[in-house]
Amino acid sequence: MILFCVADDFPKPSPRGNKKSPIIGRLSEPRGLRDWYHAKSKGCFFVDENKGFISHQYQLTLTEDTSIWLTIQPVKIEQRDSRGCHGVRCDLTAGTYCLIPFTTGCRLKPRRSEPPREAKLITKDKDDKVVLTKAFKKALEEIFEIADLDGNGLLSRDEFNWFNIRTSDDEVADDEWAVVEENVELESKEITKRGFISLNEMEAEDNNGDTEDLWITLNNMGFNRALEMDEACPFLVDVYSEDGEAILKVTKLENPGKVLDNAVCASAIAKGEPTKVKAMKDLTMYTYIGDARASIVFENKSRTKVTMELDCSKSRNCVSNHGHLVSKVDVPGHSKKVGVHLLPDDERAEWSIRCTESILK
Repeated sequence: MILFCVADDFPKPSPRGNKKSPIIGRLSEPRGLRDWYHAKSKGCFFVDENKGFISHQYQLTLTEDTSIWLTIQPVKIEQRDSRGCHGVRCDLTAGTYCLIPFTTGCRLKPRRSEPPREAKLITKDKDDKVVLTKAFKKALEEIFEIADLDGNGLLSRDEFNWFNIRTSDDEVADDEWAVVEENVELESKEITKRGFISLNEMEAEDNNGDTEDLWITLNNMGFNRALEMDEACPFLVDVYSEDGEAILKVTKLENPGKVLDNAVCASAIAKGEPTKVKAMKDLTMYTYIGDARASIVFENKSRTKVTMELDCSKSRNCVSNHGHLVSKVDVPGHSKKVGVHLLPDDERAEWSIRCTESILK
């Protein structure tokens, strides 16, 4: 079975068309949560120019039938803002589940351009030895925090492997790990933060000060040329089980593709309000509006593709995954397709949603 962590708590849908949503508040945790079994892991969404959004995915194993409380929240790094915690409670039977985090793409987007000034990564001391700049070391410390999935302040071989997959598409071979063990600071056979920084110092030295490979690593971890993390969003997943043990393990770092698309569409169809699109008996629009997210999904039961225009420009205090509030969507025959996701621009204020659809062809 597949679970997906979404950025809302699955409230009941509201009437289609125009809705005023309340200000988003704090979640109500189950009583006695301190006594529940707790498993957690960090993860991260990354913008990838070839694969779209990719993220860590998980295997959740439950040893007994149990009620679970699952939350996901952005991790606050340095002065970056946290948008709050989102969660869901449900009952699950004992077994193994695939857990897929989901971002709408309303806030995390590909950068449009690089900053005008490029940060320096290295300098040289009086002996002409390569030295990492303070700004680069700070970025590496942030990367270390992202890669430290269990949050113990160290990088295990498995965690370093996921980092390597993200930055080079390659797993860490035995001989490569042996080099790491021989040359950097370890604690309990895991890489310390100082050891991680020294690895990058060695790479800079081996390249005689050429920073091209260092920039590839930084870019793949979501940093722009000013060393700002604008194409990544680290998060924390917490799973609480009332009965029996919950075991959470990272299994993938990739774009979930149709698996997640189908799950998001199925959720909106199950919980949203259906409306037949005018003059199209085989085309249905489902509008799901929750406290923290709105989604519009089309289901096309005909054989032919339909192109729709969605106009949400009369909505108030909203941002969309398209970057604008009027968008086109192609819905192939015999398919389900997300038309738009909407979030409140300012989560401290009320937001209202008003969208109209029209057929282009």
